[in-house]
Amino acid sequence: MDMERCMLFESKLLNEFWVKAVNTLAYLLNRLPTKAVNEKIPFKAWFEYKPSVSHLKVKRSKLERRL
Repeated sequence: MDMERCMLFESKLLNEFWVKAVNTLAYLLNRLPTKAVNEKIPFKAWFEYKPSVSHLKVKRSKLERRL
């Protein structure tokens, strides 16, 4: 839930959007390697092919912009 709170804080959205933030977080976490499945991507462990992440965009944080 810490990652979800950070997403809401950085985007300056209202707490009403926490459901969307949690769903987005779950989507992203399923595309990141984890120790739970031997450093594999959960999506790949379930479906046996690597998911496309080309549609994802990186948003820089305010701290990064200041540096």
